[in-house]
Amino acid sequence: MAGIPREHTDWMMRRFTGRTTRLVFDDYVSDAFDIVDGLDQGDPHSVLCYLFFNSPLARLDENSRIYIDDYHALAIGDSLRETTRAITELIMKQGGVDEWGVTHNSQFGAAK
Repeated sequence: MAGIPREHTDWMMRRFTGRTTRLVFDDYVSDAFDIVDGLDQGDPHSVLCYLFFNSPLARLDENSRIYIDDYHALAIGDSLRETTRAITELIMKQGGVDEWGVTHNSQFGAAK
């Protein structure tokens, strides 16, 4: 797996197994419930996990870049129509951004 030692990936699997949390605000405390996915906020390992998880996105196009959980793509063209077509193709093509998002449980939005 990307040259990562098996001991490290095994440790990561153990670390993210069986996590629970509670919602606490004002005088309310929820029952504990399972955390089924995601990374812990502020965990220094999160940066490494995001880079490995999201790195295929950066390889979709020579003008694609990632930073943690942000994806950027640059379209260059002679008109707005041409650049819009290029971005749309990158998103919609087989193996493109939309398909990657579905297969990796990730959502994308221009508003982000």
